[in-house]
Amino acid sequence: MNWQAVQAEERLNKTGKITVVVQDQGSIHTSKLTKYNYDKWESLGLYIALRATVRTFLNSET
Repeated sequence: MNWQAVQAEERLNKTGKITVVVQDQGSIHTSKLTKYNYDKWESLGLYIALRATVRTFLNSET
């Protein structure tokens, strides 16, 4: 994600637009190390949005 933060910072500086990455609830995306970096990434214009957990049993056609 650090390389994406660098790209996001360049985009923010050039266009004034932020970058948003939507991720699933995978363990790597919700780890303490990842969450620790959220503030740093946001200061560079990279925002992380976690997608809601999908409950597959609610979608079954039984």
